[in-house]
Amino acid sequence: MASVNEARMPLLDHLRELRKRVLRSAIAVLVAFSGGWYFYDSIIVTLAAPVCDLKAAQESGAASCGALYISGVLGPLDLQIQRTKNTADVKRAATSSPRFLSGS
Repeated sequence: MASVNEARMPLLDHLRELRKRVLRSAIAVLVAFSGGWYFYDSIIVTLAAPVCDLKAAQESGAASCGALYISGVLGPLDLQIQRTKNTADVKRAATSSPRFLSGS
């Protein structure tokens, strides 16, 4: 185990470490947010699957199988931003461990 004197870092070293970790986390969230934005349509289709089984509805002769209502003028954009943010949150939680951030 390291002695107390070997385990101490100056304040500037702590600030450098903090800056490095914040930058890595911000990049990871930005990449995840971009991925969530790009895959938004497939995510919504997956989330709406329990509401609407189109194949079963077509086989039974129904004209439609359900609807996903989004209210408000900016509702669709808000839904896309929220789902994208959730995707980024999952990525951030997966990459926020000190082991990932330290690069080892």
